[in-house]
Amino acid sequence: NAIAQTSISETDKIAAWTKTWGFLKYFHPAVTHGTMDWDDVYINRLDSLKTITSKEELNTHFIGLIDSLNKQTQLQWNSKDGMFVETILESLDEPAIFSDELIQAMRETALQRISGKNRFLDYFPNGYPLFLEENSYEENYYPKKSYRLLALARMWSTVEFFFPFKKERITKGWGSVLKQQIPAFINAKNELEYYKAIGSTLYELHDSHSAIMMHSKNYRAIGDKILPYHFSFIEGKAFVDSKRKISNVTENEDQLEYGDMI
Repeated sequence: NAIAQTSISETDKIAAWTKTWGFLKYFHPAVTHGTMDWDDVYINRLDSLKTITSKEELNTHFIGLIDSLNKQTQLQWNSKDGMFVETILESLDEPAIFSDELIQAMRETALQRISGKNRFLDYFPNGYPLFLEENSYEENYYPKKSYRLLALARMWSTVEFFFPFKKERITKGWGSVLKQQIPAFINAKNELEYYKAIGSTLYELHDSHSAIMMHSKNYRAIGDKILPYHFSFIEGKAFVDSKRKISNVTENEDQLEYGDMI
C-alpha cells in the first residue's frame, strides 16, 4: 500500500518556519526566559528545511523542536488567558500546512507561558511594546539570504502579535503578505532591492507610522534626494501644502505652488 504525502514548496516551508519561530520567540518559556541565540536558531533551521519534502515531515520537525524546548524549562499552567491564546493561534492555524497536532502543541505552549516581561519584550508606560535584545548586524548593508529572511521574520512576528489593527489594515491577510514577500527577500540582488523588499513589506501595513529609518551611519539605500514639497491627502486627492527653498532652482523651473492638486 502506498501512503501519499503532501508536497510543500520552499516558500511554504519558510513561511511555516517563520510563523513557528516568531510564536516560540514571544511565548515559549524556554525561549522568552532562556539564554539561547534565537536568531541563530532561525538561521540554522533554515538549512534543515532543505531536506524536508512534505507537510508531514515539516510538522514532525516543528513538534520535535517544541518537545526539545519543553525539556529545558518547567511549564506552569496559565489558562486564564484562554481567549487571548485562541486569538494568537487563529492566524497561525493554516490547515494546508500545520497539522492539528502541531497547533495543539502551540496551544499548550501558549497556555503555559510565563506571564509578564520576557527577554525580548517590555512595554512603555502607555502600553506600546518595546522590543529588546535585537542585534542590528550593522556591519553589512546587504546581508546574505538567511539574514535577509531573518529581517522579514522579525518584522512579520512583531506585526503578527503586537499590531492592534492587523485585521482592519491588512485586508489581504498578514500570512498572505509573508508568502508574497519571501521571494522578494530571497531574490534581492543588491542593497537597493533589499531595502525595497523591506519597504514593500511596510507598505502592506497601510499605516503612516511605518517607515525605514535612516541608518546610524547615514547610509540611505534608496538615495538621499527628496521631492522639495510636502503633500496632504483629502478625499483621495493630494495637494501641495508646503515647499522647501532649493538652491540653483529658478522660479520659472519651480512649477508647483501651494494648493496645487496632484
